[in-house]
Amino acid sequence: MVIASVLVIMVVHLWILVFPLTGALFTALSAPVFYAGMLSILHSSCDKKGPDTSLLRLLDGISHRCLSLLAQPVLRMVALVIGVILVAGLDELLGLNSLSSWRMRQSSWTTYFAGGVLVFVIAAINLSFFFYVPMTFLADKTIRGSLASSMRACRVNFLPLLAYQAMATLLMFLGALFVGVGMLYSIPMIVAANYAAFRQVFMQRGA
Repeated sequence: MVIASVLVIMVVHLWILVFPLTGALFTALSAPVFYAGMLSILHSSCDKKGPDTSLLRLLDGISHRCLSLLAQPVLRMVALVIGVILVAGLDELLGLNSLSSWRMRQSSWTTYFAGGVLVFVIAAINLSFFFYVPMTFLADKTIRGSLASSMRACRVNFLPLLAYQAMATLLMFLGALFVGVGMLYSIPMIVAANYAAFRQVFMQRGA
């Protein structure tokens, strides 16, 4: 059923991307909403009272905590912009001038160092939102509570989650190579792994 939901999402996104700016904005904002719907399908399949894996559960993110879910991409974008500004400011403060070297296409150790720091900062920011959607949707946390819980859990499990994020990115890349068809398998696997991580960290042993 998760594969079917991914197919529905891909069709909707392909249709809406006909309108470039509006489509890109819709895709960014709707991602956590549809992600919550897929989590709802997985969570229901584990319900001891009897699973309800109807495809309509894909819309659960619209009817439950929608505004909090829509806040996730906005907050993450703000955090990424702040992170980039801080890295650029630190680069200037230390006199590394790696940005100037990059503009002039003159690679040096400072350019690679600043690039490495930037990649690390972006990865850390993305990881801090790793559990935001399940905490908001499944645990009914507030925006502040979801973000705080996600950041705390990621700090405790930083290295395993960092390695997992790298593997998930590689899996998504491999899925995209097969004309997008591979995404029907890679996305459900990643969503299922994310849900399993949420259950292990928060529902079984606590963050």
